[in-house]
Parts: sequence; C-alpha cells; structure tokens
Amino acid sequence: MQRLKRLLALQLADMITREYEEKSLSSYIDAAHPYFLPGERQHILHSARLAVQKQSPAKRAHYIENRLYSFLEESEVLSLEGFLNFRLKEYKELLKNAALTAVDVYLAEREYDEFITLLRYFVNTQPAGEPVLHVVTEENGRFRLLNRAGEDVRALCEEAARTGDAAGLTEEDILLSTLITVAPRTITFHRAQWLQNVQLLETVMKVFPGRVHICENCPLCEKNVESEKKQN
Repeated sequence: MQRLKRLLALQLADMITREYEEKSLSSYIDAAHPYFLPGERQHILHSARLAVQKQSPAKRAHYIENRLYSFLEESEVLSLEGFLNFRLKEYKELLKNAALTAVDVYLAEREYDEFITLLRYFVNTQPAGEPVLHVVTEENGRFRLLNRAGEDVRALCEEAARTGDAAGLTEEDILLSTLITVAPRTITFHRAQWLQNVQLLETVMKVFPGRVHICENCPLCEKNVESEKKQN
C-alpha cells in the first residue's frame, strides 16, 4: 500500500509541476495587471516560468511528492485544491513571487523604453549643436566635456542644459541632460571603463543612435591622464 501511495504521490507531483504551474503563474499575472496585451502577457509569463525553473523540475517535484505522500499517509481522501492551498504554501509563494517579479521587471522595462523614445524624439527636434563632444570619465566619477578643439566646455554645456534647480541631480543626470540639450552630432566617450553607472552608456547610445563612439586609447586620453597626474 505504501508503494502505491508513493507512486500516486509521484504522478500527482509531476502533474502539478506540468499543469498547475502554468495556470497559477497566469492567474497571478492577470490579478496583478489585467490589461496586458497578449504579447506582453506571454513575455511576462515566459520570464516568470524561467524564474521558477531556476529550481529544477526534479527538485520541485520531489518537494511536492513528499508533501503528497505525507498527506496520503494521514488521509484516504485528497482534495487537490485544498492540498495546494494548505500543504504547499511555500510552493505557491514561489510561484506568486516569480509572477509578480516578472510583472514589475516588465513594467520597469516598458517605462524605460517609453522614456528613451521621448528623449530620442526631443533630441531629433533639436537643432544640431556641437559637431563633436568628448566625454572624458575621471576616476572619481565626474566627467569632463571637451569640444572639438579640446576646450573644457562643461560649464557652458551645463548652463545650456539647466532647466531648473539642479540640487539632487547625479553626475549621470547632469551629463544626460547636457547631451540632450546640446545635441552634439557626435559623442565620443573616453575611458568608458571608469563609468560608475554601466547603464548610462547604453542609455546614451539609445537616445543618440549612430552618434556615439567609444575610445579606448587615444592622445586625448593620454593627455588628460598626464594632466591629472600633474594635478595630483
């Protein structure tokens, strides 16, 4: 009899991981945000499914199987819905967290994409500014902004970009605001490996598609390195 109960528990655990997971994830996603388009919903469901699968199917099935077997040892009547609600709380919590996290990540990504689209539109409506603007990253996280002649124009650019109180703005905020307002035709990043915010470069490249270049080593880089050494 125990062998039959173990076999039944094994089969039910496999069924739950194959069928219940998908329905449960979908339910949590719909409850969190019922107005997703079908394509958006499928994207979120796929992300949630991948998050759940980080715990191997065998591990999840083994956890459920043990719970089922213990229950069958205590009772001859099994209500699957009741079992899921009261004996698999940790498992249900895993599914819920995976679904809600996938929703939050998608909404954040969508907001970011909408933000990029708005910035790109604003840049495209701006008259072309400096032909070239060099962004030189310093070790302390600050930026130098140099024009084609190698002149430091950070102060002038910041003034052009300033639309209100700059209090609380980060270096990255100031740089992005400056670039958008000045709208240079070409932007060259020097010493990009010192960027403290890795996403900043990706954002600039999306806002200024085809205009951004990365310089790994050039006389301008060396010149500023030597200048900083003398200052120190």
